[in-house]
Parts: sequence; structure tokens; C-alpha cells
Amino acid sequence: ELYQLTPEPKIILLIGTGSDRIEELLGPRPVYISGVERVAAPKDIPYRVSVMIDAIKGGDYKATAKAAKELETLLKEYPNPKYNVEILMFIASHYHHIKDYDNAMRIFSKVINEYPDSSLASLAKCAIATIYLKDLKDMDKAKAAYMQLLEVYPDSVDAIRAKETLSSLR
Repeated sequence: ELYQLTPEPKIILLIGTGSDRIEELLGPRPVYISGVERVAAPKDIPYRVSVMIDAIKGGDYKATAKAAKELETLLKEYPNPKYNVEILMFIASHYHHIKDYDNAMRIFSKVINEYPDSSLASLAKCAIATIYLKDLKDMDKAKAAYMQLLEVYPDSVDAIRAKETLSSLR
């Protein structure tokens, strides 16, 4: 799946539709940034995205965290539902990559709470459950998160993952 971050193909978050899409999201995710100059989002957003990508490529977790915070600040200053969800998912995946699980889950929760009808909300809930299960080793919270996913997003692609994981945990 391609999740476009701005109306013009300025920034596109790349996530598959297969059973391993949660692993892809918790990557960090690649993005496509085009050279189109017509800017629908503030110019600093594509720049901050590129700073985060460079920091990850360089293995600089401190610079990644700083760029993520700056990108969050830009979203607060220039909120726009046309690109907020995708950029929030991008930020959360990078927080996860640098093992900042609290901030990753905070951002994923923000997607769920502020954009519950987004096609990415179920993926955000699945990401939280996966972080509890695989990273924090908290089986009870993981099960609870998967159950909430099934209750709120029963027809989502991520519900399949939740059912499979819950059945394997029994």
C-alpha cells in the first residue's frame, strides 16, 4: 500500500498489505519524496522527513529522536488531516526503530484516538499490541490490545493478524 503524505506525490509512506505488514511498519519505513515543488504541506515537513531518514541510515539514534520531535512540533503547528496520520505513523515507526517504545506507542495511540476512522488506525493498534508482545514482553497488555483491535476493527486486515496471534498465545 502507498500512503500519500501530501496531496501531490511529495512524501509517500510504503507499507505492504500482506501478513508481515506490522513488521514492515515497525521497520523503519521507507518513504518516497518527489522533486515536485508545489507544496501542500509546510516545506519543513519533507525536510524533517529527510533528516530522519539520514539519521536512521547513519545509525544516529539521538538525531533520529530530535528530528522526530521536530516533525511532531510541525504537525502541531500545521495540522492537516490530509497528511497527519501518515506522518504520525512514519514518526512512530522510527521511534520504535530506535527502541523508544513509549514514544512509539504514544504516537500510535494518537493515531487511534484522533483518527479512529483512518485506514491506518487498526495498524496502529496492531503495532501497539506487537510492541507489548515482542519488545516489552507484556503478554497481558498484548492480549488486551489485540482484543481491542478485534472489537473496534473486526473487518480490518490487521484483525486477521490479531486472531492468529491470540490463538498462538493460548
